[in-house]
Amino acid sequence: MAVIASLVTVAVTSSPASAGPPPVMTGYVPLPVDAMVGGMQGVTASAGSTIDFTVGITNAAGGAIMYYDQWEDGYEGDIANPVQSTTLVFGDGNTANGNAATHCAACSGDLLPQGAPLIMRNNVSSPRGTSPVLFDGGDKVASTRGFAITAGGFPTNLGSLIAGVVASYDTSKYSTAYTVPVGQDTPVPSGTSDAFAYTGLVVQAAEDGTFVEVDRDVDGITDVSGTINEGKTLFVDGSVNEGATVRASKPVQVQLVTGDTTATYESRWYTIFPDSVLSNDYMSMAGASNGDFRTVNYLYNPSDSDITVTPTCASCSGSFTVP
Repeated sequence: MAVIASLVTVAVTSSPASAGPPPVMTGYVPLPVDAMVGGMQGVTASAGSTIDFTVGITNAAGGAIMYYDQWEDGYEGDIANPVQSTTLVFGDGNTANGNAATHCAACSGDLLPQGAPLIMRNNVSSPRGTSPVLFDGGDKVASTRGFAITAGGFPTNLGSLIAGVVASYDTSKYSTAYTVPVGQDTPVPSGTSDAFAYTGLVVQAAEDGTFVEVDRDVDGITDVSGTINEGKTLFVDGSVNEGATVRASKPVQVQLVTGDTTATYESRWYTIFPDSVLSNDYMSMAGASNGDFRTVNYLYNPSDSDITVTPTCASCSGSFTVP
């Protein structure tokens, strides 16, 4: 994970902005600190309760007006017409209601060029109250252009040796049904560490009154459930097995927390694809030429019948069956 070297002093109050153009895309910053600390401490008890947390938002096209709505004082009724001083507006050329250049080296005059990265970094402690106002999980982002959100961090007492970072989809890609492809019972190749010795989930809602049910041991019975509101999360603290399911009454996004519980430096976090977009064609984005640092791909078959997988690569041949 690449870690920004210097901390930024956070000032998130501003003058209320006037009405702007309506957004075409909305998303939520993932990993509220209470869930993130819970996941980190599930991997290693030595993880502290303060997270060095970074939010990264990449703007897709020039001319964007982006709204950043802090969760602590409640969400705006109309995010394009903010009335709370904590809501920041980037890209409208008005530095009084939020200056993009404060968080973006490629920005000037509070304008957002194509590909501009906004980076907000601060320390966030658990248990989390509504004060102070910080950049952290639960914040709402909306824009008149596309964007990509990544967020995560590491315990300040251990440093970035152990960290968790995930991507966050816009709400159009949220769904109501997810299947977890790996878990604490997933076998790992000989000679590798148990990457999934701890496996937990963070489920985040886009709407108030979202009822979530999680069957974490794949026995057909709900183990964890609850109703969460907009931007809030349900945290499943471990004991998640391969094939576990998440079902929700309204669209949610789901992050998977994993780690080797015998080490203080092995933790990997993922955003899960919903069942509705599972496909029969995938690309592996990572590889390794050194056997000591090999890339391991895990293939999970959610159906009741065997599937045949045919890999395509420089040294691949034949097919194999996934039961």
